[in-house]
Amino acid sequence: MQLLASWFVADGKKGGADDPELLCHLLVSDLNCWLSANTCDEVLLGICSKWLLHQYHDVHKVIVVNVCLQSFKGLELPAVKVWAGLDDLAVYNENDVAVLVTLWCDGKTLAEVEKRELSSLLRLKQLSCSFLTFQLPKLGWFAAAYSNFSLLSLALMVDGGVKNLGGDFPAAWVAPARRGGLIDDANERCMITHGFLKSEVVGLVEKATQSGNVSGIYSPISYHGGFYWKLSLQLFMPSKMLGAFLIPASHGPLPVPQGVKATFLFSYQQEDGSCIIRGTGWRHWFKNKNGWGFR
Repeated sequence: MQLLASWFVADGKKGGADDPELLCHLLVSDLNCWLSANTCDEVLLGICSKWLLHQYHDVHKVIVVNVCLQSFKGLELPAVKVWAGLDDLAVYNENDVAVLVTLWCDGKTLAEVEKRELSSLLRLKQLSCSFLTFQLPKLGWFAAAYSNFSLLSLALMVDGGVKNLGGDFPAAWVAPARRGGLIDDANERCMITHGFLKSEVVGLVEKATQSGNVSGIYSPISYHGGFYWKLSLQLFMPSKMLGAFLIPASHGPLPVPQGVKATFLFSYQQEDGSCIIRGTGWRHWFKNKNGWGFR
């Protein structure tokens, strides 16, 4: 292991550690070993940062692709702290970073000082107002960092600063947005699509008819912008009205948000392949599991 570290350091001093093929030789276990030791010098730390950026630059992808997520969850705290401090992460907004850290923390026992160390790296000013107000207080790894969430979120939303609150606050809390940019398919990631099977729709009709009340079927959960979502097709009885809805969802350690404001539109495909769009740029507050859509 020491020989491998020495080789990478020597190559890094020559500028060759930027080569993706060279970085691919590193393993998660290598980084955990190097960064957990107190002997990681500036050059080796730079190589670790480049590897973390190479592997986990696209934060949305790491969240939604299980093999990437499991790899990230294999990192130890020192590596996650280096990753969370990187400027060049590609995010939709800072919500993505908070969600991935939350997924990493799931199932782990962290000391209070470790929670504070992670909390100090989150760019609170770049969180969406919905996430800052309703989700952040529920994340156990951040909850230890600041007790008065209402005052903190108000200060960030009103003037973008926390200096007037008193106390010593981390610089990252009011830092600029990550500069990694958006991935090429960012627009496609905003689309949640699902095709319900004929058998599912038949079952929905039978269930609603028997119950005489509203019944629904649901799509798998999708992720976007710090929140999880699902589509629902619901049949209302006895009016026999069919509705389609977008609904906030929970996932693992991430609860259903008490409130989230989102802009969206619905479209559905007809038998001839043409699409019908219902609503353009609807902007609504979603509260708990209450969805919005059309009938």
